[in-house]
Amino acid sequence: QFVENINSEDTITTLGQLAFYVSESNASVEADENINIAQWNYLIALISDTLDSIPTKTSDLTNDSGFITNEADDLTNYYKKTETYDQDEIDALINTRMIFKGYDVVGALNSLVSGTTDKSTLNGWTYKIASGGTLNNYETTTTAVENDVVVFKYTSATNWLWIKISNVVDLTSYALKSEIPTDNSELTNGAGYQTSSQVQTKINNALTNVYTFIGSISVADLNEFIVQRTDPISELKGQVYNITDSGNLNNYSGTTSVIAGDNVAFVYISDTNWHWDKLAGTIDTSNFVTLNGTQEITGKKTFDYAGGIYLSEKTTTPSATDGLQAQDDNHLYWKGQRMALETDIASEISNGVPYLTTAPTGNNTSGKLKFVVLSSEPATYYDGYYYIITGSNS
Repeated sequence: QFVENINSEDTITTLGQLAFYVSESNASVEADENINIAQWNYLIALISDTLDSIPTKTSDLTNDSGFITNEADDLTNYYKKTETYDQDEIDALINTRMIFKGYDVVGALNSLVSGTTDKSTLNGWTYKIASGGTLNNYETTTTAVENDVVVFKYTSATNWLWIKISNVVDLTSYALKSEIPTDNSELTNGAGYQTSSQVQTKINNALTNVYTFIGSISVADLNEFIVQRTDPISELKGQVYNITDSGNLNNYSGTTSVIAGDNVAFVYISDTNWHWDKLAGTIDTSNFVTLNGTQEITGKKTFDYAGGIYLSEKTTTPSATDGLQAQDDNHLYWKGQRMALETDIASEISNGVPYLTTAPTGNNTSGKLKFVVLSSEPATYYDGYYYIITGSNS
């Protein structure tokens, strides 16, 4: 039948037709049977083409089932087998879960545990304590107070306990973050803190009370000012005056002696305790010579001795009653008109000027000029001494 079908005039164009012919023939081709060679060759070609069109790789298929297409080492977003839980681990996690059972007192929970033979069934049971007390564990105890939250932790028949996991805090007396002031201007200044401007005003007022220069005034006018004053005397606290003459300033008790140029400050302690305090005066030192200075001194030095003159300016013989009063670098300064001569000098200076009769052995560092009276000239002269040689050969 197969050969007859092959030899028929029908043209086989599909695998379906081929399958039909094969199923209809239900027999194999015998070696001596004649077949339509052209039809047979076409059949072989059709089979070959059909086999070539059958996919041989999964990439040739349409993945309409959504199978994973990642590379073997690229499992992003997928769990590895080692990262998943097995059944035992899942059961353990379920057994350790917290199961809130409600509110109860400590005594009822102790009775619950003692009356449960298989305590593993209590694992994870969680209660909020309605009345505080001591919870019994296998070996220890757990103290809980009202509103504590406790959970039963079962590890083994000889290892179980109540764990206190949190306290319930009443926040009704707490402020929300949004209710907390962020600027101190929003706060009530119950402690009386002062602002920077208020502090500065206080400082300025304090300084004003301590020292306020008013001006210059005579002693009499200042005393009269106090007598005639009708405002509170305390308002004078810290006032400073420059005194233009000498005298005594009246205090509440006693006086303060002053001279021209003094500065005085009014010190107020109470209405019955106030006085003038003499401050340091201003001294012009522009015409002073410092002790260790090197500045040049020009002109004559003068001394405030009544009737005195320089020896070099004398033109007449002094009287015998006048003595040496002072000296400078170039002159002896005598009172009156006495001019001493050679051997009389020693006796004259003994009337009021101390002197030495032995030769010095070093410079005079006392700051005062000293006289030395010798009968003959010394081997060495030292600074700071005025030498008077009485010998006739000097």
